[in-house]
Amino acid sequence: MKVSPEMKMPCKMFLLLFASLMFLQSLNVSYAEALNAYSVNDEWLIINKINLANIQSHVEFFSSLGSRVTGYPGSYIAAEYIAEKFDEYDLNVTRQSYETAIPLDEGSYILVDGHNITAYALWPNGGIVASIVEGLTGRLYYVGKGELEDLDGINLTDAILLMDFNSASNWVKAANLGAKAVIFIEPYIADKYEALAKASRAPINFPRLYVNLTSGMKLIELAKEHPTITIHSRMSWKRIEAYNIIGELSGEESDDVIILSASYDSWSITPAISPAAEDAISISALLELARVFSTEKPLRTIIFVAYSGHWEGRIGATEFCEKMLFLSLIHISEPTRPLYISYAVFCL
Repeated sequence: MKVSPEMKMPCKMFLLLFASLMFLQSLNVSYAEALNAYSVNDEWLIINKINLANIQSHVEFFSSLGSRVTGYPGSYIAAEYIAEKFDEYDLNVTRQSYETAIPLDEGSYILVDGHNITAYALWPNGGIVASIVEGLTGRLYYVGKGELEDLDGINLTDAILLMDFNSASNWVKAANLGAKAVIFIEPYIADKYEALAKASRAPINFPRLYVNLTSGMKLIELAKEHPTITIHSRMSWKRIEAYNIIGELSGEESDDVIILSASYDSWSITPAISPAAEDAISISALLELARVFSTEKPLRTIIFVAYSGHWEGRIGATEFCEKMLFLSLIHISEPTRPLYISYAVFCL
C-alpha cells in the first residue's frame, strides 16, 4: 500500500515526540522534573498540548518557499519566520551569522525553435568550482532511460540528450560516450536514490539540467525532429552569509539549561527547487514545542536552536557549538553570565 504524505506526517511527528520523552527518561530524569512546566507530574501532559494543526501550518509555509537550501532566498525567509515565531512566544531571540559556500543557480534556460524554456542546474559534481555553460548547441534526442539500446544509432558527439529522471546513473554512460549534455525530465514520483544518482563525487564537468514535466513533454514532442537547441546555465560556488536562529526561554534556574534544536534548511539535487516538506517537519515540531513550553515558566532554561547549513556539512550546528557553547560557554542573552548544560543537548 502506498502511504500518502498526509498519513506520514502525523506518524513522524508522534515518533519525534515519543523519542524526546524516551531520551529524557534515558537520563533517569523525570520529564516533568526536567522541564517543571506544569504542576502535575504527567509525562504525557505536554503531548496533549501539542497542536498538530499548528505543525502542519508551519510545514505548509516552509514548503511553499521554493527552496530552503542555505543561501537561497527561501532560507532567509524561513529564518525570519522562525525569529518572528520565537519573538511571538516571548523568547529572547539571537541571530547567529556565519559564512559558508554554496552552489548558487543564477539561471538556466534552453532555446529551441524560438522557445525559451526555463531549466534548473543540478548540484555540481565533486571538485567542480563552477558549471557555467554559455551557448552550448547540439541536436536534441529523447533517449528514455538512457540505456545503451536507447543510445544506439545516435551521433552522440553532436547530441544533447533528453532523459527520464528515473534513469539511475545512465547519464554517466552518455557522458563517457561523448554526449554534450543531458536534460532530465521531472518524474511523477522519484526517491532520494534517483536524485543522488544524478551526481558524482568525481569531477565530471558535464552539463546536466532539469525541466518540469510540462516543459519535458514539449521537448519530447520537439525531439522527434531532432532540432538544434542551445543551452545556457550558470551555477558556481558562492560565499554567503547564513544564520542560526536561537530562542531562549528563561527558567527559574536560568543558568541550568536544556537545548532543543532542529535544522530548517533543505537539500535537493536541483538546489533552486527544494520545497522539502519532510525536512520541514522537525523545525515545525520545534516551533510548536517552543509555543507549548512558553505558556508557563519552566524550572530550567530551555534554548531552542534552529540551524541552517545542515546539508553543508552541518556547518550551522558546528558554528553554534564552537562559537556559542564550547568556545565560551556563555549565557546566550547575557554574555557576562556563565552557562551550565547539566542535563542534555537534544536534536530533533
